[in-house]
Amino acid sequence: MHKLFCYIQILFLVAVLGSCSQKSEPIQFGKDQCALCVMNIADKNYGAEIVSDKGKVYKFDAVECMIHYMMKNDTEGWAPYAVAFHEGGKLFKTSELKFYRSVELPSPMGRYITALHEDSIVKKVSKKHPGKFYTFDELKAQFHDLPVLAP
Repeated sequence: MHKLFCYIQILFLVAVLGSCSQKSEPIQFGKDQCALCVMNIADKNYGAEIVSDKGKVYKFDAVECMIHYMMKNDTEGWAPYAVAFHEGGKLFKTSELKFYRSVELPSPMGRYITALHEDSIVKKVSKKHPGKFYTFDELKAQFHDLPVLAP
């Protein structure tokens, strides 16, 4: 009986800890809506999500919507992810990405922010489209002061 009680406690602990993981979940393009602007998330080259410390996933149409959400809410300890350009809608931790602003790469919300992952894509995009790179932390810190880009 004592062993059964121990097993039940262990299973309960595993269930509780497992429910609080900060894993991203795939964006369902054309179905999911942005948690900030409520637009349909449609472009597989853009999109983002943030996972709360309790495991709740908030999806966004673009990185700029996620940053706005983060600035308006207490998201300390939450895990931000973004879709990497030319990666077919695949999400990566923002710490694994480079963020590029170029007037030649308009993002869905008009801030011209594109997340790049693979070094080969980074080189190709920066050669073809003049712009500037940011880390995610730099982007967040400078977000309201970023120069306006005009097409």
